[in-house]
Parts: sequence; structure tokens; C-alpha cells
Amino acid sequence: MHRVHIAVFSLLVLVCGNVKAAFGQDTVLIDFKIKDQLNRVHTDEDFDGEPVVVVGFDRKGSDYRDRWVAELRDSLRDSAGITQAGVLPVGTLKGVPFFLKGFLKGKFPKEEERWMLLDWKGQFTKAYGFASDSCSFLVFDRERRLRCRSAGTEMDYEVMARLLRCVRESDTRPAAEDLPDNAH
Repeated sequence: MHRVHIAVFSLLVLVCGNVKAAFGQDTVLIDFKIKDQLNRVHTDEDFDGEPVVVVGFDRKGSDYRDRWVAELRDSLRDSAGITQAGVLPVGTLKGVPFFLKGFLKGKFPKEEERWMLLDWKGQFTKAYGFASDSCSFLVFDRERRLRCRSAGTEMDYEVMARLLRCVRESDTRPAAEDLPDNAH
């Protein structure tokens, strides 16, 4: 019995001791400097001191992007006092051939309120392992720590409620390594 306790404890130390290894991704907001489709540069410093909800998507996930981003922005502005800048849409475009970049960039929305980062290098996907064919959601607190993550396609109000609750509670919740498995 004593050996079982030691084995379980050792396994927990091994898994929890290296959060990046345990989760397979970063647990803080990465440093970045990326342009949106309107050629404006955005950096991680633009979001200092406020919670951030990253909405990451690939080509197929972009079908769901507008609805999720609009709902998150409206809900956060209305209920949590978070500005639109608190929602960070990130399109993963790694692997697009250089000669198609200009053409593809022209296909993105021109409306200023529909801006999104164009992550040509895949920095966010590499750091956080975005889900394929859907939108990935990452909530970071004011100290840039990952608080919860999820993914979705069509609007799911249970997922939306969980994300909003996570943003509101971000200053009092435990760090990402302490989140239950259902927070993904």
C-alpha cells in the first residue's frame, strides 16, 4: 500500500512539476507582434492589465469565428466591463505559400470591427495547440496566466457561459495547472 502512495505521488510530481509538459502548451500569454488583415500591428502589450480571450481558428474554424467573436465581445462589454480589445481573434495561416499570402489576405473582412491577427508563422498554434476545424478559446487573466480553454464550432451557450464565468473569476481562480480536466 505504501508503494502505491509513493508511485501515485511521484507520478503527480512528474506531471504537475512541468506544466507545459502536462498540458502540452504554454500556460501564459506568449509575447507576440503580429499584423491584422488591415496591416495594423498588434502586440501582447496591447492587452497588459486586462483579461484576454484568444479565439484561435484555422481555415475551417473561420466559418464559426464571426459569431463567437461578436458574442464574446458583446457579452464581455455588457457584463464584465471588458473592452473589445479583450477578445483576440487569431487566424492560423502557417503553411500558406508566400505567393498566395496577398491573395488570401484580400479575402478577409475589410470592416475594422472584424479585425483578426493573421498568424502566418503559427506562433499561437505552436504555443497552445489549437483544435482543428473549430474555434479554440483561451482565457488569460490580468497577469497573463491561462485560466481555462475550450473549443467549439456552432454557438454553444454552455461553453460561452463557462468562458464568461472564467473571465469574471480570473482574479480569484487557481492557476491553469489546478484546473479540473473539464475546463478544456
